[in-house]
Amino acid sequence: MEALKLAGLSVRREDRSGQAILRLEGRFDASAAELLRRIVEQSPGRILLDFSRVRDFRDVAVPALTRGLEARQVRLVGLPKHQERMFGYFGWRERVVGSDFYYVPERLADV
Repeated sequence: MEALKLAGLSVRREDRSGQAILRLEGRFDASAAELLRRIVEQSPGRILLDFSRVRDFRDVAVPALTRGLEARQVRLVGLPKHQERMFGYFGWRERVVGSDFYYVPERLADV
């Protein structure tokens, strides 16, 4: 597991079941989203973004993250309802895993 701190956002990477899980914690704004998008672009294979520990989620981060990642296998978990809707507005509704804000991390291996 490796950790990275960028623009007020901490990112911990775990590789499990053939996919990279990026666990996010802290502030998720446009600058953090741009940096995270670059990380995702450079990561091979499937990616799961875990937002369950993000405490300050700015709506402007959604287009900054999603731009250019349409062809990538990226899934999202741990989003409150408002952020689920925001990603849906940008065509990512089907990428949101479950609808529970509180989830069991062990179930991520099945995603």
